[in-house]
Amino acid sequence: MDKIYFLDSFLDNKPRAIWDIVFANIIAIVAIILSAFIPIFSLALPIILFIYLETGLWGFVLKKETGKSVKFEDIFLPLKNIIKAFCVFVLKTVMFIFGTVLFIVPGIISATTYAFTPMIIFESPDLDAKGVLMLSKELSKGYRLKILFAFLLCLTSICATLSLAFYIVFIFDVFFEVASFVYIVVVLTVGIFETLVMAIPMYQIVIVDCFIDSKNKKVSCKD
Repeated sequence: MDKIYFLDSFLDNKPRAIWDIVFANIIAIVAIILSAFIPIFSLALPIILFIYLETGLWGFVLKKETGKSVKFEDIFLPLKNIIKAFCVFVLKTVMFIFGTVLFIVPGIISATTYAFTPMIIFESPDLDAKGVLMLSKELSKGYRLKILFAFLLCLTSICATLSLAFYIVFIFDVFFEVASFVYIVVVLTVGIFETLVMAIPMYQIVIVDCFIDSKNKKVSCKD
């Protein structure tokens, strides 16, 4: 199978095959979208499923990056973890919103500070919500700028791809009349492809690599 490579120099010069990560994200997204069509739960089920699958997805990437055997069903964690994942998600979301409403910068700091929480929940299921947040705060020191840079880089790549798709259709529209729905279909298709195949996997791998590196440094300091 062909491999997709990206940002090798930005990560650690090790090219990676990311098809598994792409497919894992697609499985999670499809599951969340399909859950929205169950009318009895309204929007509650997709939100709960998103929180639940977030931990599994990051754990999937973590296992893959550490060279462990990984299967697609690994993204579905034991249901007992969903309560902790939900509590952590709510707490870090509240802190992010509160910080953003105040001065924006505290919100950004909060988002980068607690970026490691899904991996910690995956690796340390016995740790309580407060312990997860505190450990993420400790491990993210020295990596917050890189986490922010990775997010901005992914966001920029998505915006640039959407703009390029729009202008390509616009150029065709200059010479041939193009219906409005064509703009929507092309831009959305290209945007979804860019997000799933490049932006999300790129961001996940960078954050997981930061998490692994931080843990290794912490162990080395103790030794």
